[in-house]
This record gives sequence, structure tokens and C-alpha cells, in this order.
Amino acid sequence: MEWIISANPNIYDVQKAFSENERIDWRQTASQQVGDTVYIYIGRPVQALLYLTVVEEVDIAFDETIGDPEYWLDETEIENNVDRRFMRLRLLETYPESAFPLEELKEHGLKAAPQGPLRVKKELLDFLNMVTVNQVEMGYREGKSVLREHFTRERNRKLIEAAKESFLVKEGRLFCEACGFDFEETYGDLGEHFIEAHHTIPVSEMSEDHVSKVSDIILLCSNCHRMIHRRMPWLTVEELKDILKR
Repeated sequence: MEWIISANPNIYDVQKAFSENERIDWRQTASQQVGDTVYIYIGRPVQALLYLTVVEEVDIAFDETIGDPEYWLDETEIENNVDRRFMRLRLLETYPESAFPLEELKEHGLKAAPQGPLRVKKELLDFLNMVTVNQVEMGYREGKSVLREHFTRERNRKLIEAAKESFLVKEGRLFCEACGFDFEETYGDLGEHFIEAHHTIPVSEMSEDHVSKVSDIILLCSNCHRMIHRRMPWLTVEELKDILKR
């Protein structure tokens, strides 16, 4: 089951909590179960969905919760929760504020800013699932290592499938257009029909009415895909091939 819960940044500083911890305990106000997916929406002034978590434990008594009073900005709320039950959430993904702002969520099925726990409907879930980590870079800030995750809207899945089918018809199998790696040849059934799709036109350069074509897609193995994205502007496949020949 997938849920959205709302966090009031004036009561509990969830952003600081997740910047310093992998797990937090959250008041359980619905029938969440272990293994459920929970998205966390941050209220004003952020007004965006920022976190993806998974429920690891439910029905936790207040005196058994993770002690985190430093994140509570309204101490009266701590007292109000003494008799409540909690669930333990483990952080899976952190999204930039630009990924899922309220207005965009409303365009995909959310009626209004969440006020309590909501089950995620299919239209919204499909939209949330279209965001993937395109690249993860290690950076450093104030002596601490920081993961900076860059997100892009995944292109139309039908386009990617069409690109794969077109390549299959032409070549008879799926393989990396840079190095020739064949997932099925290496991994057997596990690698069947698996290959990553690289769009040669960056999202940042697309107009809102841009229509992508199969010819815009290049099929790559995971390593080559990551290498192409290591430089800005991106390497072309031909440039990567030249590197592989050295």
C-alpha cells in the first residue's frame, strides 16, 4: 500500500531529522502496515513532496520511539503524543523541491494539499513512479559527505519500448551501442530484454511541447550510461566509443 502523509515544518523539523538520520518514528494515524510505502509531503512554505520512505515497524509505544526531541519545534506536541502509537519509517529517497511541488501533484490527481494520511491513487502513483535517479554524485559540505541526487522525469515508457523493439528488429538482440555489452548473453533469463535508454536531448533543453522520437533514444549498458553523464555537456556515444578504443 502507498500513502502520503503531511509534515508541518513548524512542529517537527523532518528535513533536519532526515539529513541526520536514516530512520524516524512518525505518529501512526491510519492502518499502515510493515512494508507499506510512505511519501512525505512538507507543508508551507515548502509545499512539495520531498521523501519516499518504507514502514519498518508499526504500533510502537511512545516510550519505545527513537528519542529525537531536538527536531520538535513545538514541545507541547510531544506531550500530546504520549498516548499515541507510532510507526518507524526508513528513508529510501530524497527529492528536490522542484520534483514534486504541490501544483504538479494536483495536476496528477491530488485534490489539495494533504492534511492527513492519504492512500495514493493510481494516477498519482504512476506519476510518482516516473521519476528516477538519473545520476548520483558524491560531494562534500562542511566536512560531511553529501549525496546530491539529480532527478529527471523518465521519458514516455512507450517511446522507450518502441526504441527497444526497433533495435531488436534491426539487430536481432539488445546490446549496448557503445561497448556492445549484452545483458541476456551475460545473465541469461535475468538479463532478457534489459537495456538502459539514453535520451540524447537533455530535459533542460526541451520545450514544453517537445515531441521525442525513437531516433532520439540510444541503448546503453549501465556503465556506459553513467560515463556519458559524468561530464557536462554529455559525451556523445561516438566520443565514448573513442575513449573505449584507447
